[in-house]
Amino acid sequence: MIFVIFYLPKNISKPELETDSKVFMEKELNKAIDESPWHEAQLSKHRKTSQTILAKVLDKQNILEQHQVELWGKEKFDLAFEKAKQGDLSYRLQEFNKAISLYTESLTELTNLEHEIEQHYQLYLNKGSEALANNNATRAKKQLQIAMYLKPTDVEAQEKYDRALVLDEVLSLNNEGVILIKNKSLDNAKERFLTAIDLDKNSQLTQDNLKSCLLYTSDAADDLLCV
Repeated sequence: MIFVIFYLPKNISKPELETDSKVFMEKELNKAIDESPWHEAQLSKHRKTSQTILAKVLDKQNILEQHQVELWGKEKFDLAFEKAKQGDLSYRLQEFNKAISLYTESLTELTNLEHEIEQHYQLYLNKGSEALANNNATRAKKQLQIAMYLKPTDVEAQEKYDRALVLDEVLSLNNEGVILIKNKSLDNAKERFLTAIDLDKNSQLTQDNLKSCLLYTSDAADDLLCV
């Protein structure tokens, strides 16, 4: 018969029992936890704030793009849009405070740009009107088209743009009329000027030439040339 003797360590630590409730609760509260309801609530709040501001940024972006901002405010628009993209990056990294700040800056800059629409409208309307007065059809159309983008419902810009569209034809008719006057073909000259008037009744050049033709026809001023 064989006897097996097991030797147990003399000092075996017994599990400690917490008998003091205050000490127990203090330890429990100090334990690290995987999730914090308060922290998650704060993240959710900042996330919603970011999304709300971003929605306003997108609204401003759409408004400005409808007004063809690339033609008159590209530099400022690009800078504001770059901040929005940086805000997107912070949002994806859950750096919501930074995202909110960047989105807010972008919104402010886009709003300021929207407020400049009237100012830019007047600028391009004036440039287009000047080009029209100088008989520069290409420049007039370009400037007035931007003015119409800025204020699509404005009647003045539309009327001047319509005049710019027919300006080259009006100038050609006036040139023909002047030549016909010099050749003493007054009826044909008058016909050219009246056709030009039908195209653009506000053309000062055509009005002046037609007046000269009528004076010639009535023999009121034999030495007056159409210019």
